Amino acid sequence: MEKIILWGTGKIANKLFPGIDDEVILVIDNDKKKWGTVWNEHVVERPSTLEKFCGKYDRIVIASVYWKDIKKQIIEEFGIEPSFIDNMYYRQKRALLDTYKYKADRDKERYILFLEQNPLQVFNDDFIQKYENLHVEVNFDQENSLYYVYHNGRKMYFSSEFSNEEVVKGYYSFLRMEQDVNSPHRYQTDCFHVNQNDVVLDAGVAEGNFALDIIDLVDKLYLVECDERWVKALKCTFAPYKDKVEIIQGMLGDGNKGSKTIDEIIGTGKVDFIKLDIEGAEGEALSGSEQTLKQNNVKLDICVYHNDDDEKKVKQFLGEMGYETKVSDGYMVFISEQFLEAEVTTPQFVRGLVRGKKKED
Repeated sequence: MEKIILWGTGKIANKLFPGIDDEVILVIDNDKKKWGTVWNEHVVERPSTLEKFCGKYDRIVIASVYWKDIKKQIIEEFGIEPSFIDNMYYRQKRALLDTYKYKADRDKERYILFLEQNPLQVFNDDFIQKYENLHVEVNFDQENSLYYVYHNGRKMYFSSEFSNEEVVKGYYSFLRMEQDVNSPHRYQTDCFHVNQNDVVLDAGVAEGNFALDIIDLVDKLYLVECDERWVKALKCTFAPYKDKVEIIQGMLGDGNKGSKTIDEIIGTGKVDFIKLDIEGAEGEALSGSEQTLKQNNVKLDICVYHNDDDEKKVKQFLGEMGYETKVSDGYMVFISEQFLEAEVTTPQFVRGLVRGKKKED
């Protein structure tokens, strides 16, 4: 049993505490108003109390969405080694390491080694470190009341839920990380990419980074997004490209419950590239694409990290449609907010994408 210092007493801490209550020896919070109050039978201490516990604890667990900033504070103010600091997913990290400790999965060795020294995140590899202090210049459009950044020289707008520059910086840094050359979530590679004059369907567009990257190449771009707030931002981002961009608001699926299908959107037309990143509904969307896949020679980027069995299901479906498949390199961990709601859940290392293309005759 470890001796844990818990940093934070908010909503996340209240969800996390029941799973580590027997191990917590000290509770700290940055909020001065909480110092000296009692929280879950622990007196809340000020950060400087940490100095008195040198050598008396095994782990500092930060229960906050701002854990990266707090981790930096702890390192700079108290000289604590980063390997002693974890985030709110510490229980899941511990369970994952226990699961893989005795498995001979050589292709996962580097992720295990990384996790032994770092908190659990979506991407658990050395490449993420270059994005920790990424310089991001954020601008505000007064007319549309939206923040934007310049993404490869083009304005990329963010939805109205992004209320300040720091949130935008964090999100955009993650987008850049997600599409790093070493990321298992990277949409395009040197060998698999959108070509000149392609027609592309992008579902789960959100801020539109993928679509903006290919805008100069394509003849036609269908953007499917269900969140109305993102749709407003997309209209601003792609205003200069109205002649080739069609924004479609709605859920992409199999046609049930009001969802739109790929076959309905494409009709008798052509499509060359389809990217699906729609929060675990990729399988339903594919089931509404049979006509399109049969009539076209499509390249597909299908996200398969949302559910444990998505990779298997997507491969099976595309195989039945006459498509060969490959997975993206590397592994990621799908971080679910449910981790903090339920008992300890063991996450899995999963592939980011299944890529498909029609089998050659």
